[in-house]
Amino acid sequence: MAMRKSFLDHQPVVVQLFLLVGIVIACAFIFAILGMVLVGPLFGIDGADILLKEMSTDPKSMTSDFNKINAVKVIQLFSSIGLFLVPALIFAYTKRPGGDYLQTRRPVSGFWFLIAILLPLAASPFTGFLYELNKGLNLPAGLVEAEAQAKEMTKLFLKMPATTDLLFNLILIALLPAVAEELFFRGVVQKVFYEGSRNVHTAVWLSAILFSAVHFQFMGFLPRLFLGLLLGYLFAYSGSIWTSVIAHFFNNGAQVLAAYLYQHGLIGYNIEEEEAAPYYMVIASAVITLALFYFMQKRRYAQPVVILSDPASEKSDRDDLPFV
Repeated sequence: MAMRKSFLDHQPVVVQLFLLVGIVIACAFIFAILGMVLVGPLFGIDGADILLKEMSTDPKSMTSDFNKINAVKVIQLFSSIGLFLVPALIFAYTKRPGGDYLQTRRPVSGFWFLIAILLPLAASPFTGFLYELNKGLNLPAGLVEAEAQAKEMTKLFLKMPATTDLLFNLILIALLPAVAEELFFRGVVQKVFYEGSRNVHTAVWLSAILFSAVHFQFMGFLPRLFLGLLLGYLFAYSGSIWTSVIAHFFNNGAQVLAAYLYQHGLIGYNIEEEEAAPYYMVIASAVITLALFYFMQKRRYAQPVVILSDPASEKSDRDDLPFV
């Protein structure tokens, strides 16, 4: 059944991107204010701006103050919703009112969900190797200092003395980013880049670069770029946003769970020590990841897809993305 083009379909990609940026700025401002207002009655904290300044400049001062840490987590939660989730939903509705622009309803086989779980786990040692390479780059002193502060803040977020802290972190660090960031970067940004370039690899790489850059943690730029590529190709080849959401959730959730288990003496591996994996594990990781990509490619080419540029077209082309 043919779909009518929306107003956005008649606009150049540059105009669509500017509109997306405008939506992000507006939503980020609204939800940031909302989060800062709510921490007052919820945590009895006056001056959320002072709290955020303390967290960004001297996070170690808050080490034992879980009330303040949880307040910052709530602000972070609203920030993620405003930056990624709501803008993606608004843009998708504007682009395809009542449609499935984000590809949340596309049928997908169990094969893709299995790949979504295995891919981030198999790639983990190689991702760690990229992190070690990234650390060896000569970055400006200001960026290095900002990275150190961000690392301290992450350590505070990962302190989980109770099971409720684990559950909240799984929502804040794993579930919410998985849903919000995948809808935004893969469901919207990657598709807009493809609409402009008509090349799957260009779309995946550009969205992965942007995905890594907007986190503003450049000592982790390469591993995050690699993760963005994995998620981007997984979405492109499966045609369902839920595959990349699941992979993203498992990648982040495994780290949260490992930190919790170590803190409670259930495992001996401390994820915060960032120990480099042995080279044989890195090589095995790369080989297994490439093998999974091979199977993804085989399955991708076995299914017909619909060309993105003309929503009314039913032409099948095995060289185009399964974006519908």
